[in-house]
This record gives sequence, C-alpha cells and structure tokens, in this order.
Amino acid sequence: MNCQCTTRDVSVVAQCVDFIYIYVYNISMKTSQNISQLMDLAASQWSLFTSAQSITLGVSRTQLTRMAEDGRIERMTRGVWRVTNAPEAQNIAIMAAWLSLFPKEMAWDRLRKRPYDAVATGRTAAALHGDTVLHPEPYTFAIRRGKRSARDDVRLCTWEVDERDVVFIEGIPTACPERTIADLVRLREDPSLIDGFARDAASRGIAVDESRLATLLAPLAARNGYAKDDGAAFAHSLIVRDILPEWSAQTIGQLKAIANDLKSLTAKATPAMSQALSALFGAVGQLKSSLPDQAQHPEAPKPVAEALGAVTGTTGAEDERDKGDTA
Repeated sequence: MNCQCTTRDVSVVAQCVDFIYIYVYNISMKTSQNISQLMDLAASQWSLFTSAQSITLGVSRTQLTRMAEDGRIERMTRGVWRVTNAPEAQNIAIMAAWLSLFPKEMAWDRLRKRPYDAVATGRTAAALHGDTVLHPEPYTFAIRRGKRSARDDVRLCTWEVDERDVVFIEGIPTACPERTIADLVRLREDPSLIDGFARDAASRGIAVDESRLATLLAPLAARNGYAKDDGAAFAHSLIVRDILPEWSAQTIGQLKAIANDLKSLTAKATPAMSQALSALFGAVGQLKSSLPDQAQHPEAPKPVAEALGAVTGTTGAEDERDKGDTA
C-alpha cells in the first residue's frame, strides 16, 4: 500500500508535534513551580506540609508518591509529610499532629485566628515545656468546637482556653504551666506525674502563678477531696508538695547531724576556726532566710528551717555574749 504525503500534511504533523512539546514543557514548568511553592510552604511549617495543602498548590498525590520514592519527602503520619533535607525539629511529631487537625489550612492562617483553633495541653503541653517523664502521646489538644480525629494517638478535648493561658513553644500554641497542671488533673493523670511536672518546672526556673492555678483548679476541687470551689487549697497543696520533695527528709537529717558535730567543735575552736565557723553560720542563716514565707507555705519550709536553725543555734550563747559586749 502506497502512502503519499503532501507538503501540507507534513506541515500539519510538524505543528502537532510542536504543540505537544510546548504543552508538555508548560506542564513540566508548572509542576516545578508548584513543587517549589510547596517547599516554601514547608519551610514555614517546621519542614512539614499536608496532602491537602499540596493539592491546593497543584501538586497531586501521584507526584507526592514520586517525591517520596526519590527520597525528597517522607511520611510523618497520615496526610502529613516532611521535607527530608531540612533539619528535624525536636517536637516534630507534635507539630505534625497539630497540622493534621485542620489539614487544608496553612499554619500562618491558623495562628492568626482568635481564639486559637487548637492548643496543646495535658501531657503534650508538659512535653513541650520540657518534661521528660510524661510522654506526649496521646497528642492532646483543646479545641473550641466538636471534632474527631481518625488517629488513635490524638485526643481532642472540647475546652475553651483563655488567651492569657496560652504560650508559644516552637510555634505551637501551648497551655501555660498553670493551665497544663489543671488539665492534667482534669484528665485524671497520675498524681505523682503531675507533682513531677510541677517540681521539674520549678527546678528549671519555670514560675507557676499560684493565684492563677487556684482559679483554674477551683472547678476541680470537690472531686479531688477539697471543699467545693476551693482552688486555693488545692493549688497550695500542689505547690507545697513541689517545695518539699521526697529527698527533703534526708537533707533535714544531714543538717541535724552537722549541727551536733558543730556543737562539740565550737567549744574547742581556735580564733581562726571561730572566724571560719562564723562565716559558715552566716551563710546558713542566709539560706534559712531565703526559704519561702512560712505564712504562705507553713508546711513546707518549717522542717528545713528548724534544721538550719539547729546549725546556726550552735553559736546562740556566743551571739548573746556579743550583744552584751556591744551594749
């Protein structure tokens, strides 16, 4: 069979080839631009993005699969991806869980909203505050409206969180220490773990506002053995347990033993030794004065204060003689 092509036919075929080439080129360029925009988005979201966000930017699920096969991205959890060549944040799993709650929305848009749509709280907030005992899972968030998560490791609580009780840790809206403690109580977490969080926070210089804590604990007082709405007593109890940890009894015993040793030493001390002991007693006195106000926390500092007083009391008679000589 003979096939004869005219010059006009060749011209039409050439035009078709050019059209297909340009079309493929434009699609390739558009895909490259979309992926670049997706990488920019991830850079603003702890190196993370969601599948829903990628589709909004024109990157298909098929393209995501290819990028994962190439090693450019990795799946963090259902619907959330991480760019592999970016540094991995310490709490990346919490960030991925927070992003997954509203996957179509960009992080910066969510953070501009008031009130916040999701606030990390409970054990998740404790982990963000630096606690190393409470595991962050299930990832716990306070949200304002009813919502369910398909993830078994995410717990959503329909609670309102006052804006003054929110702090930002690594960009995540997080319950402040007082609200974290109150929510740990509300969620019926192990009391020893709650005490541990409060104690650990204090040791790292994180201040806890007892007045604000009392306000937050007031609705929970009755079910925890306190008078109805007596958040002040509840908060005071938590603070006292924080001030007087388990090892304080051993410390008090050691101080009392030191006091007994010093009593015998002071009686036969040389002038130089007496001067050194006076400096020691002065330092102990300063330590005693730095204890919390007994009017506010009578149970906690009293045993320690008595032990320190036993040490400084070894020179009580000498102090009285000094006062008489001065007079």
